Amino acid sequence: GLQNDWQVVNMGFGSRGLKDSGFNGADGAVVASLDADVISVMAGHNDAAAQISAQSYRALMEAFVAKVREVDGTVPIYLISPIYTANAANQARLLEYRDEIMGLVNDSPDSNLHWIDGLALGIDATNVGSYTSDGVHPNDAGASRLASNLAPRMSPSSGLRSLGLTTGAVSLQTQSIAGVPSIQVQVVPEPAAIVMVFAAALVLLPRFARRSS
Repeated sequence: GLQNDWQVVNMGFGSRGLKDSGFNGADGAVVASLDADVISVMAGHNDAAAQISAQSYRALMEAFVAKVREVDGTVPIYLISPIYTANAANQARLLEYRDEIMGLVNDSPDSNLHWIDGLALGIDATNVGSYTSDGVHPNDAGASRLASNLAPRMSPSSGLRSLGLTTGAVSLQTQSIAGVPSIQVQVVPEPAAIVMVFAAALVLLPRFARRSS
């Protein structure tokens, strides 16, 4: 269950990606209409499979965020870069997407826009067979692993502008990700988890905490 009484609304749909939302950010308008207290987005696997370029991916993500901001200028938005996949061709493109998300957040003046590194969430080349059903989609054990690693990164007490980018006085630890040559992941020490979240959909995965009426 959720440890801080958040109500989670999963807006992930099979085979859908940012490519389907379009450059007008249509899905962002739908997400914003739900009046969330927290929004998280993990998108990219279906875009990579459709061979969407990294530049187009960033533009699509920017359009999504902009559409949310038209409705709510301050709701925290967590952009989670895609997790590891056993599909080598798609993984290469997903690494480009990861860089674009980092750049998007780093370049943005929006203090409520955050990046979470999907490669630091516990699924890599050494365990992808155990934690996914098909090399892409997490199984129950994989979803639990992602949730436990996402929880502290989305904790209101973490207080970080972005996770894995510039964080002021916070000391970043760097480690290699198994099976991903030349990729370094920055891991930020954070407080104990106070919220559990689920990461089962890899197309578009906003999670919402509805405001109580």
